[in-house]
Amino acid sequence: SPLFAARPSARRSPTFVVEAMGATVSTVAGCECGGGRDKGGGRPGSKKQLATAITGHVFELGFSSLGVPGAKAVAAMLPRHPLVTACSLRYNSMGDAGCRAILHALPKTNIQDLDLRGNGMGPASMKELIAVLPKSKVRILKLSNNDIGDEGVRLLAEGLAGLKLVVLHIACNGISGVGAKALAEALPECTNLKELGLENNSFGIEGVMALAEVLPRSTLCKIDLRKTGINDKANEALQEVSRGLKGALRIKGLNHASPRLEE
Repeated sequence: SPLFAARPSARRSPTFVVEAMGATVSTVAGCECGGGRDKGGGRPGSKKQLATAITGHVFELGFSSLGVPGAKAVAAMLPRHPLVTACSLRYNSMGDAGCRAILHALPKTNIQDLDLRGNGMGPASMKELIAVLPKSKVRILKLSNNDIGDEGVRLLAEGLAGLKLVVLHIACNGISGVGAKALAEALPECTNLKELGLENNSFGIEGVMALAEVLPRSTLCKIDLRKTGINDKANEALQEVSRGLKGALRIKGLNHASPRLEE
């Protein structure tokens, strides 16, 4: 059926697309909890800590209690390291102020893979994000376990097509069906997006159905809808989408009791 016809050249796997840029794509994972130990030694954001965070092309400083001052120190040093293409700052309690400092620095870096999970980002950060990311090289963006909410995802959806993202994770962000509908309206225009992680958001039946309706017109190869409020009706609709696309789209979160559903 033409309704389920994917764009042949567009629906390529995210691994293929991003490996061509020299980065690595992580699979869509479930929500993580905060915790872990501080890394790098020294006080948060100190020269000693920052100096030990870079290994090859990767800047890794997760679970390090950076806060806003540490985030600003990282933002100041990242442009001085053009070889860094992946930056992980997950679970650092940076808040909107710290995250905005990192985002503001991005156009002066070569970072393609950015991990800001678990930092207390809210809608205010989304305004900065949609203004800054089009000027950056970021193609993989991990924002799960924040406080984006419906207002934040609405702002994100308005500018999503211009961000050129290949992978976006916004699991565990307090997004309801209202936010899911805003995202659904934007998806067909996001022609670079291949992987979308939405798990552990309370979309409800209306939100899930809104997404199911537009999936055949998207370029996604993978979407995670676990624990988003999929009932029997939504489950059936998503199965129909999957069958119509003949395996071109992997949908996580379907009811395992059905013989047709994905493991």
